Amino acid sequence: MSRRIDYDFGDQLGRGSFGVVYMVTRRSDARCCVCKEIALTKMSKRAREEANQEVSLLRRVSSGSDYIVQYMGSFLEDDHLHIIMEFCERGDLSQFLKARETQLVEEQVVWKFVIQIALGLRWLHRNRILHRDIKTLNVFLTSNNDVRLGDLGVAKILSEQTNFANTFV
Repeated sequence: MSRRIDYDFGDQLGRGSFGVVYMVTRRSDARCCVCKEIALTKMSKRAREEANQEVSLLRRVSSGSDYIVQYMGSFLEDDHLHIIMEFCERGDLSQFLKARETQLVEEQVVWKFVIQIALGLRWLHRNRILHRDIKTLNVFLTSNNDVRLGDLGVAKILSEQTNFANTFV
């Protein structure tokens, strides 16, 4: 199990209602990762459950798909949940698009993103998980501009009895 002492914390990459995201370096192998730090004491019971569910879901689905942010560990310390995940060097899709505000994104790049997002969603759906928060801020890009879907905080696990879609005639 990981602990805070296993990582060197660097710059803050983002902040939201959930907490703070930091760049971290794993001391054992100098690998760059991100740490989503969530202050549990300021959260409602439901929000704490969602944070814990995010860890469970990431652990369950990230290793089976190249299109989901990879879970690397988690730990609880001083009433803060720390989720260690793969670092996506190019940031999120929102940043990618803002950087090209006046330029057209090449069609082949758009298709690559669309296909990879669809493959990530297919993997989640095969595991009976609905992401429920697909937006450019939750689509991350690696150094090769490969897509990783992230932020499963509001995802929903479907029961075996739930059907994804029904068509009645």
